[in-house]
Amino acid sequence: MANYTLLRCPYCRYIWTKRAETLPVSCPRCKKRFDYPGNAKTLEEENGDFDDIKGVLEAANRISFICESLEETMEKC
Repeated sequence: MANYTLLRCPYCRYIWTKRAETLPVSCPRCKKRFDYPGNAKTLEEENGDFDDIKGVLEAANRISFICESLEETMEKC
Protein backbone atom coordinates (compact mmCIF):
# COMPACT_ATOMS: atom_id res chain seq x y z
CA MET A 1 0.00 0.00 0.00
CA ALA A 2 1.30 3.42 -0.87
CA ASN A 3 1.69 5.60 2.18
CA TYR A 4 1.74 9.29 1.36
CA THR A 5 3.63 11.48 3.83
CA LEU A 6 4.95 15.03 3.77
CA LEU A 7 8.72 15.49 3.80
CA ARG A 8 10.89 18.61 4.05
CA CYS A 9 14.37 18.98 2.53
CA PRO A 10 16.94 20.06 5.16
CA TYR A 11 18.80 22.13 2.53
CA CYS A 12 16.20 24.13 0.59
CA ARG A 13 13.20 23.54 2.93
CA TYR A 14 11.07 22.27 0.01
CA ILE A 15 8.01 20.23 1.07
CA TRP A 16 6.84 17.28 -1.01
CA THR A 17 4.97 14.02 -0.66
CA LYS A 18 6.75 10.70 -0.38
CA ARG A 19 4.81 7.99 -2.16
CA ALA A 20 7.29 5.11 -2.12
CA GLU A 21 7.97 2.84 0.85
CA THR A 22 11.67 3.77 0.92
CA LEU A 23 13.15 7.14 1.77
CA PRO A 24 14.25 9.27 -1.19
CA VAL A 25 17.98 9.66 -1.82
CA SER A 26 17.78 13.27 -3.02
CA CYS A 27 15.53 16.31 -2.95
CA PRO A 28 13.26 16.61 -6.01
CA ARG A 29 13.83 20.36 -6.09
CA CYS A 30 17.49 21.09 -5.27
CA LYS A 31 18.77 17.54 -6.10
CA LYS A 32 21.12 17.43 -3.08
CA ARG A 33 21.64 13.88 -1.88
CA PHE A 34 20.84 12.68 1.63
CA ASP A 35 22.97 9.53 1.58
CA TYR A 36 26.50 10.94 1.46
CA PRO A 37 28.76 9.72 4.31
CA GLY A 38 29.32 12.32 7.01
CA ASN A 39 26.23 14.27 6.01
CA ALA A 40 25.00 16.01 9.16
CA LYS A 41 21.61 17.02 7.74
CA THR A 42 18.85 14.44 7.70
CA LEU A 43 15.50 14.30 5.98
CA GLU A 44 12.63 15.63 8.09
CA GLU A 45 9.02 14.52 8.20
CA GLU A 46 6.84 17.61 8.13
CA ASN A 47 4.35 18.07 10.97
CA GLY A 48 3.41 21.69 10.31
CA ASP A 49 0.09 23.40 9.72
CA PHE A 50 -0.95 21.60 6.54
CA ASP A 51 -4.44 20.39 7.39
CA ASP A 52 -5.78 20.81 3.85
CA ILE A 53 -2.88 18.88 2.32
CA LYS A 54 -3.07 16.19 4.99
CA GLY A 55 -6.77 15.69 4.19
CA VAL A 56 -5.95 15.14 0.53
CA LEU A 57 -3.14 12.73 1.44
CA GLU A 58 -5.42 10.75 3.76
CA ALA A 59 -7.95 10.47 0.93
CA ALA A 60 -5.19 9.30 -1.41
CA ASN A 61 -4.16 6.66 1.13
CA ARG A 62 -7.76 5.40 1.34
CA ILE A 63 -8.07 5.28 -2.47
CA SER A 64 -4.76 3.44 -2.73
CA PHE A 65 -5.93 0.86 -0.19
CA ILE A 66 -9.25 0.38 -2.01
CA CYS A 67 -7.46 -0.04 -5.35
CA GLU A 68 -5.16 -2.68 -3.90
CA SER A 69 -8.06 -4.64 -2.42
CA LEU A 70 -9.90 -4.44 -5.75
CA GLU A 71 -6.83 -5.72 -7.58
CA GLU A 72 -6.59 -8.67 -5.17
CA THR A 73 -10.27 -9.44 -5.68
CA MET A 74 -9.90 -9.30 -9.47
CA GLU A 75 -6.89 -11.63 -9.36
CA LYS A 76 -8.92 -14.19 -7.42
CA CYS A 77 -11.69 -14.20 -10.06
